[in-house]
Amino acid sequence: MPMEYGDGALTDSSTMRGRDWPWLRQFGVFLENRVGVLNDLLRHLESDDLRVMGLSIVDTIDSALIRLIERLRTCPRAVRSLKLYRD
Repeated sequence: MPMEYGDGALTDSSTMRGRDWPWLRQFGVFLENRVGVLNDLLRHLESDDLRVMGLSIVDTIDSALIRLIERLRTCPRAVRSLKLYRD
């Protein structure tokens, strides 16, 4: 499906490589804002052989929202691991 771009030239919207890029999944984790809590979470994920591809933190005085980016093929393991960490 062609689309216009810039000076009116048509550009094909499909990628040259197709759909073989690594798919990512995003998880939001709500944590207490204390020293060592994020380290504990990352070590827990590391112990399950999960690799965090990206990390974003929004914090307040007493809590933090952590956004973790994980590879899609390890997503089911990441969900299980985060549920175990919560309990």
